[in-house]
Amino acid sequence: MSPKGSFPMVLKTLPVAQLSAKHTLSPSNMTQSVGVSFLYPGIPILCCFSTFLLVILLPGFWKTRIFALLAMVAWLILGNLLVIICMTRWRGNTDNVPILADILAALWYIWFVGAFASMAAFTKFVWQRLQPMSARQLYDNRRRNNIIDGCITVLLPLLWYPTYFFSCPARYYIVEDVGPFGGFWISWPGFILNIVPTCFSSIAMGIFSVLALLSHLRSKRNKEDSNPSFENASVRTRKLLFFSFVTLLLSITAFGLTVGKFLQYYPVSTWDPPPSMAENIQSLQVVRYVDRYFMDSSFGTGMIESSTSRLIITPLLGVYVFAWFGFSAEARNSYRKAVTELARLVNIKPRNASTKISKTKWESLISPFNHYQVSGNHGATPYLGAPSKKSYDVRLPSEPAPVYRPDNSDDVIDIKQVENSGPLNRLSSHKPPLRPLALEDPSRESSPPPPPPPQGTAPNNASPYEEIYGREVHPRQANGKRLK
Repeated sequence: MSPKGSFPMVLKTLPVAQLSAKHTLSPSNMTQSVGVSFLYPGIPILCCFSTFLLVILLPGFWKTRIFALLAMVAWLILGNLLVIICMTRWRGNTDNVPILADILAALWYIWFVGAFASMAAFTKFVWQRLQPMSARQLYDNRRRNNIIDGCITVLLPLLWYPTYFFSCPARYYIVEDVGPFGGFWISWPGFILNIVPTCFSSIAMGIFSVLALLSHLRSKRNKEDSNPSFENASVRTRKLLFFSFVTLLLSITAFGLTVGKFLQYYPVSTWDPPPSMAENIQSLQVVRYVDRYFMDSSFGTGMIESSTSRLIITPLLGVYVFAWFGFSAEARNSYRKAVTELARLVNIKPRNASTKISKTKWESLISPFNHYQVSGNHGATPYLGAPSKKSYDVRLPSEPAPVYRPDNSDDVIDIKQVENSGPLNRLSSHKPPLRPLALEDPSRESSPPPPPPPQGTAPNNASPYEEIYGREVHPRQANGKRLK
């Protein structure tokens, strides 16, 4: 992927007169050669094209959420084009072409924020998809995610433009191989906050491409039950493999080249000393600054400091990344899976839960039957069927139990689990109800059958025919055989 770190940082514009002598650009600095400068335009463009081809080849691309990926590629291409235009057209101060210089600087600001915003959305995307998944599950196509990621990666950078437009009092310098600069913050905080995050996004894209490839290979292995080696892989998988590693290598190369060129232009020995704690506290007084801007009319200069808006929006992006996925159920499952995988890698075998089941766990297994419990001898009960593949076949008692009919009850029959009970006598649920078979008595041929007792008034010596879940079960003799 094209490294966003290939483009230098853009910071709060300072008037030209306020630039220190150390940071003033001389003609020698503007024409300074940096060794492999001729590779600078080529590597980022190659990263862009390799990333674009990789995204096209990713499984499920045409039916998935791709705002973060496409926005990142688009912002990278825009930044690369800006750098190439600056390299080929201008060297030095741009006061002679103020309108186009302002346009380039505005686009640079939009690109900078767009790159960081798309990186935030993409970080959430990569974190959510770290676990290997099938091709269908590689992306999340919910409309809510589409809208939010689209706003974060596209709308936010466009809204950033006014913060630049009102805070650009001077023209920009455009330097060979580096790009537009208005003010310089050459220090470790400036390097870390501006160069490193944009470079890391390109590395993250390369790592994601490898993860996507591994997910694709694992899904093919699970589906085909074969060895997913490179020789047995399809042409599509080989393309994925090729572009994944090419993108990763190009990103790492461009990252090293960018940092090397930056340090060669501005060695660490020439950097400003890090600001003191008091200066940091003073620069972070966002509330006081905003309050002064909105409440004090004498301060109304008509500009919004981009540094202030950056101090506000950048933490919000971090909160967005963490809160959007950090507390979700998928995140907790991912944490558990990550810990399990780590334990497997270090050969820590978890305790087998099936060997030791406590009484509490046993009760949780048969929780659907907890309201069917009374004391006494119990008989075979129809098999109710397993609700899922992960359910447990509970062995129920093997002897019939008397009907329990208390007054004002719901006629619920309770069953207790008995240890070392016999196998289940499963009754098919699709057979018609069983009819009672009684011994034939010739003397009763003409007499009508006795009327059934009213509901809820059965004596203690209940009829041998017992209804269980709407079915009549045959009475059994002592030897367990049915009466005929």
